[in-house]
Amino acid sequence: MSNQKEKATHKAVRLAIVRIEKGRPNTVSHKRKMSVAAVAEEAGVSRALIHRDCPELLERIKGGVNKDIRQQRDAKQTELNKYGYPEFLVDKMPKM
Repeated sequence: MSNQKEKATHKAVRLAIVRIEKGRPNTVSHKRKMSVAAVAEEAGVSRALIHRDCPELLERIKGGVNKDIRQQRDAKQTELNKYGYPEFLVDKMPKM
């Protein structure tokens, strides 16, 4: 029975990740970023369960977080390019 329960929770976490990635979560706000806490809340499980029992899904969650950061960085770079800032100066600019 514990094996069936483990499979059910694993599936719930996986489906929660998919819903958040597609922007159609049932429980959490659609504006919320991908995180272990958001996935856990959406799946109805604890964050500890994801860390303990779903290491491969944890990597997928972390990859989604990094994807969001890359998208923000690229958008900022595009905005800076509009104003004529060369890319090599952007790294030397103070953080806002």
